[in-house]
Amino acid sequence: MQYAVVHPQSSEDEVLAVERRWTYITGQDRKPKQVVSCDGYVVFSIIPGAFRGKHYEHLVQTCTNWARIGGLKTNLANDKKGVYKGVGELVGTTRLVTCWHAIGHPHEMPGVAADCRITNVKFNGSCETFRELSIITSYVMGAFEQLDPVQHAKMRELYEWRLREVASSAAMAGVDPGMFFEGREMQFNRYSLPHFDTNDPPWAWAIIIYFGTFPTCTLKFRQLKLKVTLRPGDMVMMRGRDVLHEVGDWCKGERHLLVHFTHQSLWKAAKIQCSSSPAMWHD
Repeated sequence: MQYAVVHPQSSEDEVLAVERRWTYITGQDRKPKQVVSCDGYVVFSIIPGAFRGKHYEHLVQTCTNWARIGGLKTNLANDKKGVYKGVGELVGTTRLVTCWHAIGHPHEMPGVAADCRITNVKFNGSCETFRELSIITSYVMGAFEQLDPVQHAKMRELYEWRLREVASSAAMAGVDPGMFFEGREMQFNRYSLPHFDTNDPPWAWAIIIYFGTFPTCTLKFRQLKLKVTLRPGDMVMMRGRDVLHEVGDWCKGERHLLVHFTHQSLWKAAKIQCSSSPAMWHD
């Protein structure tokens, strides 16, 4: 893991082909699993069925409502590895970001993403969505703290910095309190080609919740020779900046996801270094 951080890769072409002797996490036992690097850091974690019953239904309804209000795009400027599948009512991506630098403007003051505020209808809708996601926020942040207490503390420091220094972040905290990840993205009926999350800082976690009517899909890590079977309601945590990952097409139904992320430009602005805890436990 430390080698991947010190020697970052930005292209899937830099990853040498590996022999196809894969390890599989099927999720059939519905127990949480972690993958730990040889130097003792968690690289990937999954909580099968993290969201079930009324909490899952609430997640689906909240994300669907925002997609209809905020609108979806399939031609994002910085998304070169996404492929959209024309099934169902909703196809595309929308972002709920409370503090970020616009792409290509890392030296300007960060602020709320345009997707959230471009019209009064969208601004009010995004604020309501943030409030409705509060129960999801509680679960995500609790799981994150258990997984990586050092990075959780660093992200708290970053969160407190932006509340002090960025007035719009302080305002948005009124409807989105306690969410240290400044960015969320909802993707509807999209799958991804092999890629690194190059806008994220080294060591950073991306936390993803899957929902929809698909029976299963497969998340693949070529460097780890790992394939993970995903189902609606599962939550995964991965080092998207440091480890090549992809999710291919799925067989039937609709597949959506809610991503929580953080970007390197904000850490640089705050002069805070992203870091990580060694593994606390593993299978």
